[in-house]
Amino acid sequence: MKYFFLFFIGPLSLFSLMGGELTRLDYGKMTPTLISSRLYEESDGTASRIYEDLVLDSKAGSIRITLSRPKKGKVSSCLFVVAGLETGRKSLQLIPDHGDNLLISFEYPAVIKNIKKKSVLFYLPSIREACLRVPSQINGVLRYIQEKGYCDSTPPSMIAVSFGCAFLPAALHLGQTQDLEYGPTVFGYGGAGIKCVFQAITPGPNWFKKMVGLSGAKFFHPLEPELHLPYIHGKFLVVNGTEDRLIPNKCALNLQRLVPEPKSIINLKTEHLQPDNTELMIHIINISRSWLETARR
Repeated sequence: MKYFFLFFIGPLSLFSLMGGELTRLDYGKMTPTLISSRLYEESDGTASRIYEDLVLDSKAGSIRITLSRPKKGKVSSCLFVVAGLETGRKSLQLIPDHGDNLLISFEYPAVIKNIKKKSVLFYLPSIREACLRVPSQINGVLRYIQEKGYCDSTPPSMIAVSFGCAFLPAALHLGQTQDLEYGPTVFGYGGAGIKCVFQAITPGPNWFKKMVGLSGAKFFHPLEPELHLPYIHGKFLVVNGTEDRLIPNKCALNLQRLVPEPKSIINLKTEHLQPDNTELMIHIINISRSWLETARR
């Protein structure tokens, strides 16, 4: 395994450094086109909602999103959710009481889910290619939503949780160079420093963790939050868990340091936010809603 990293991942990592960070992520000011749409009605546990599963086509590949809006009444605000690997419709099922908001849940390209497989090394080139498309896909969805009138003229608030925190800084940086506007933004249970995060989530001896961390940082260099956070602007909330083993304090504090002002930082005595931790999920949602209501004024 050690030599596999040296002779396979090493050259790929060096290749990944070729070209500017934004250049590798930029698919232009694109507005996706609709491929298919499925409309249905379900409850969010509190009230009946209208859901819509959309498949869009774009220069950055096909994109899947799920929308949730009130069955009755006017939409008060739009929330764009970029969460963990369980995204799209599944991530919306984890959020109780969607209220009078329009929720937009982004779904990562399917190949990225191979990152959880034992055979992940053989998928790395295609995973990397898909990951580098995500920032443009996020911004493409924003343009589509706004042009189709799902939201009013107020820019959607952005919510990145866990895995989503790896992509949103690059999306914001790229979008703001293309004159896209964003509402107040929440970063939940994420970190900055790809090397730091990869070392934390990799099992095995320290030498192996360090090798994976260095290789991962080079391989996914264009997405590195440390490169993008200094250039974004807006209002920000950062929430982390002090007992998080997936995102250690070092990575979390780095994110908190790099997110620009004005910002609010909340550290909770919790482990990583997991889908099955309903109590913590509700607590984080309530914190985020309260902050967003104030920040949007």
